[in-house]
Amino acid sequence: MNSESGVLLLDRQFEVQQERILVELKGCMYEDHAALLGQELSNYVSRGYNTYIIDMSSLDYIDSSGIGVLMAINKLSQRSGGSVTLQGLKGTVRELFEITHLNKV
Repeated sequence: MNSESGVLLLDRQFEVQQERILVELKGCMYEDHAALLGQELSNYVSRGYNTYIIDMSSLDYIDSSGIGVLMAINKLSQRSGGSVTLQGLKGTVRELFEITHLNKV
């Protein structure tokens, strides 16, 4: 377990399924984790993948850098005819997306 002070840090799982990238996020996403996630997703973009389904049902926290990464990947995928779908928004993560109106992007 990757934790500091009992807080589960970001755990990421990736799966390629029918030309789509399925991503499962668990724990808390802070700046360092967001940068790593951005690099990992960018690698898939550079390999020609443009459709992402991101399961956030086990994500307890996301900061602005994490939101920025998701917005950047969304923009890249749309440019190449793809999309990003966020699933399982709940709790404070859902509230943050609703307050910023990013749940409608």
